[in-house]
Amino acid sequence: MSSRFTLSSIGQRMGDKISFSQIGGSANKMPYRANTEGNRQTTSPETPQAPNVYSPPPRPPPPSEKSAGDPTTAANISQTPVTSAPPIDSGYHSPDESSTTFLEKAANPIDETLRPLSTPSPESLAQLPRPQLGGEVKTGSLYPFGWGSADSTSAISPPRKPKPEQKLRLPKSLRSVANLGDLEIEGSLLGGDINIVDAKKRERKEGLCTACSKIDFEQFDSRNNITLGQEGGDGYLSQKLIFLDRILRKKRKGTCNFCTLIFDAIAEHDPFEHPAVKDHLPRELVGSNFRHWAESLDFRELIPIHKPPYPFGRSRDNIELEQKLQDGEVVVGGITSGEQVDSNDIAQGASLAAAAGLSVGIWNETDTQRLQIMATVGTIIPTVTSMVANLDAKLPVAVSIIIHNANDKDAGLLNIDVWGYGNAPRAPLSRLSTFNLRIASSYQNINGGLQYGKLLQQDIDIEGDCKRWLDNCFKHHRQYCDEPSWWNELQPPSGPHFRLIDVYTMRIVQIDMANLRKQDRPKYAALSYVWGAAGSRALNLHVRNLESLSSQLEGQIPPIAMTIRDAIGVTGRLGLQYLWVDSLCIIQKDDRNEDDPDARASQIEQMDSIFGHAAVTLVAADGLDAEAGLCGISTRPVRNQIARGIRPNVNVLLAVRYNDTYGKWDTRAWTLQEKLLSKRMLIFNGGYVSYHCRHGVLREDMPACHAGNGPPQIPWVSSLPDDSGVSKTKRTWDGAPVLLRSPFFTEYANLLAQYTCRDMTDSRDSLSAVMGLLKVLEKMVNTNRPRGTLSDPGTHAQAPFGHTLYGLPEKFLDLALLWQPPAAKGVHLTKRVHDHLPSWSWTAWEVGKDPDYHPDAKKEYHTRPGVRFEEPFWVATNDDLALKKVIARNTGNKKPAEERFKPLVMWYRSSRPSLSQRTLRGSQNTAGLGDGPAVEVPLALVPVNGHGLGLAFDPADEEELRRFKEDAIKLRTNSTSNSPLDLGPPSIPAGIPIDDRHLVCETQVARFRLRETKPRQETLWKPNTKGGHDLDVDTELIIVEAEILDSSGTVVGSMIPTDQRKGVSSGHDFILLSESQYWGNEDRVDVSGLPLFNVMFVEWDTRGEFASRLGVGKVQKSAWWAAKPRTEVVILK
Repeated sequence: MSSRFTLSSIGQRMGDKISFSQIGGSANKMPYRANTEGNRQTTSPETPQAPNVYSPPPRPPPPSEKSAGDPTTAANISQTPVTSAPPIDSGYHSPDESSTTFLEKAANPIDETLRPLSTPSPESLAQLPRPQLGGEVKTGSLYPFGWGSADSTSAISPPRKPKPEQKLRLPKSLRSVANLGDLEIEGSLLGGDINIVDAKKRERKEGLCTACSKIDFEQFDSRNNITLGQEGGDGYLSQKLIFLDRILRKKRKGTCNFCTLIFDAIAEHDPFEHPAVKDHLPRELVGSNFRHWAESLDFRELIPIHKPPYPFGRSRDNIELEQKLQDGEVVVGGITSGEQVDSNDIAQGASLAAAAGLSVGIWNETDTQRLQIMATVGTIIPTVTSMVANLDAKLPVAVSIIIHNANDKDAGLLNIDVWGYGNAPRAPLSRLSTFNLRIASSYQNINGGLQYGKLLQQDIDIEGDCKRWLDNCFKHHRQYCDEPSWWNELQPPSGPHFRLIDVYTMRIVQIDMANLRKQDRPKYAALSYVWGAAGSRALNLHVRNLESLSSQLEGQIPPIAMTIRDAIGVTGRLGLQYLWVDSLCIIQKDDRNEDDPDARASQIEQMDSIFGHAAVTLVAADGLDAEAGLCGISTRPVRNQIARGIRPNVNVLLAVRYNDTYGKWDTRAWTLQEKLLSKRMLIFNGGYVSYHCRHGVLREDMPACHAGNGPPQIPWVSSLPDDSGVSKTKRTWDGAPVLLRSPFFTEYANLLAQYTCRDMTDSRDSLSAVMGLLKVLEKMVNTNRPRGTLSDPGTHAQAPFGHTLYGLPEKFLDLALLWQPPAAKGVHLTKRVHDHLPSWSWTAWEVGKDPDYHPDAKKEYHTRPGVRFEEPFWVATNDDLALKKVIARNTGNKKPAEERFKPLVMWYRSSRPSLSQRTLRGSQNTAGLGDGPAVEVPLALVPVNGHGLGLAFDPADEEELRRFKEDAIKLRTNSTSNSPLDLGPPSIPAGIPIDDRHLVCETQVARFRLRETKPRQETLWKPNTKGGHDLDVDTELIIVEAEILDSSGTVVGSMIPTDQRKGVSSGHDFILLSESQYWGNEDRVDVSGLPLFNVMFVEWDTRGEFASRLGVGKVQKSAWWAAKPRTEVVILK
């Protein structure tokens, strides 16, 4: 039986004997019969299609070996500065000589797509789903070229418009060629006929093979005055497809500079690390790499006496192609052209693109062309494999090149993809490697962005690169980078204790920025680095040396730390006169206990202003302490760059591999706000420097959007939507009010997840190290508040940290109290050593790793999960009506999600500062925790938010506020009728030492038993990229919890312990917090109202006066009432 040969053949392994004939019209598509290893199966359009299984994402490849010899290879180019093109072989001008059999394939996946400044997920590197030869397009499959499997064929929808057919033309002598190195691929890869020609007698340019001679490198001659285009269009991009076998042979012979460069680049992005290859390597190649394998090939052996191990798959059967002679050529017809991939096809192709490692968000022309090239490759490889007998059934590997021509806005960029298979049975076509090359060129400014390709020197070029980047941002980005939206509310650093280092005179100076006009305020740099023990041993600012350092920094004992000295030098070379460094600009406690806590507190409180007003922040990302220096300034690391002269005055370079993390620096607590609040950053990391601003990321060799492989972009603080006067509630069908998630709380939850997993030397800094960020977040909330609430400074005159209660935002206190420990294996919370922080706040707890689960926990410098909140979700279900949580942030629905929660308790806080706060400014203790003199402040309990509920309401929600408060008063008074709306604060017995660390409420307390159980796995879902009603897994949570039992032993709830490593005892008290709707693992979604209570598991002190948090959970309302709760005044400690 025959079937029309369409582009649905992409990725089909040659395991079936299939005949193709050219049949006009898509309506004549027929099911096919496949013979796989002797088992005949018949499929029909009605046969259900099995789900496609994706391979796990590949790990980043290890550094590959470097070859020696040629001074222009990667190994030697890293040893010497690359300042000019290497010599080009000019002694060979005859047509390429043919060699012998063999073909290979190459490439390795990288962690970034080529979209400007994007950081793609590892899933984008998964293998392509395997389409079926002769298969048809599945409706809604998001795959524009058809789906299929080895055992079934999907029913198809007819195409929306006729697709033109390509013809694949091959020379009659194709079966007699010795190897793929003798063949070239000509014609458009995006549409039209494709010719495979014998290249042995074709002309070539000096230093290039005949295939690479077809690439117009001369347009990039550095002597030409190239004007970059502004947008894509006809002729802006061109494409080339080369068999890897040819590249290997030309590299071995040294006859093509460009093939040699591609080989070195492929070896750097080792395709042996791609799962399609790595997981199915022949036994002889396990532990090897691409370079070692390729350089061990023997091309002289015309007829090998044995089959050498081949990593890229073999075809087991031949394909019978219906062909005809035409003008001395073999013509294979009926190939659907890829040029007709329209916008609808692309929208449906998101799933395929993700599997291919392409960008999925906003499609650009390069993404579209890659999709079309993949289709062409999927056509050519099976055909060539079938017809070239000497290939010994080895599946060819193709290298595609997209060239951004001189008239394109990205002129000089070359996108390289390596397409091939692995040795798995019926392996799919995979993009085994992807990387970018770039023509070396001078700087050009395009719409405020810089375009360039640079051959690196041994040292970082501060004046030539870093200062140019900074000056370009000052000149062209202006308010976009200099005054981000949140910055307008940020006052400049001020006060008598704000100091800077004058890098020209090398002394400490005092400048009150607030008293200067904006145009008169000096620009300064700030340094962000890791102190370590070395930071304390180096020169620091103390009370006793303040006068001395105000005169001269040089010649002091101990000397300036190396990282700070390097930063001083860089600041001056950038053209800036001033530098801010914490150790030399904030008075530190010395070894004699001399200190000025007033001065230090005033600077800690304005960290947001210090970094928010700095012109640029210098970051020592890979330094382990203050003596590490800025890598590339005081130290000379090995700087690897692969580059090669291709044609006279045309040098091509491979994007340098920047580190994909920011090392120990990005795991420290203090550095988070320094990172997020900076306007611009120069990050020194791994021997290279990168520049970050809101316009983009620039690297030494090329812009990050051209490199496509990092470094990671900084997640800048962005403004929140102005929701003042907008209702925070909605009504259900029965008129009940429902709370909506606030953008502020969403950002707050994200911030805590990033911050709470970070390390700090002194746990007493847990709140101070993030207060700058919390203040900025609070300032971005433009909410109209009634008098006497947060907007009234009188109610917060004595509050230690503005509008947060020890890190919990007062306006969302009820929600913030429900924070949970990380939901992941091997991560837990433990109580901090110092007891001055309240147990109900996350600030009192730190995230640790379980050494049994993470053996190298102390050696790893990467993020781990932090404190979390239950995310808002939309309710979905299966046919069995079980609950599925669809995370609201991934639905694309801009409407606020429901909180599925309701406040029920009235909270009060003390206006009396704690002992730590009362002594902070009056004692000589470094953290304000000593027993210095204290002035007693009368006790006064203040209702949070002015009305007692842990939610601040806008005037638009006045009616909901009244109803919620009525319910809270009924709970407090145990009454079913309405009571006065102002009961006043609870009565506290005299003599109980209450201060601002305590939360007071009058609520119900009930006693239950607990029983340990196995950790529960909870799945959070997101919409499938295919659209429709399908869902994909977003996050898998591992939740450690205990069952809550009533007196009869029935499970009536669950509790998540704060310290998950501690066991639970038989009975404890729970206090009622608020109402809730779902457990999270319901068998049915059709619940009515809010049937649960949010509760806090507490432990009382020995005198029964204070309660400490041990966990939070949920209990059935009916079980709570059956437990006969008592109403008590609870003081949370």
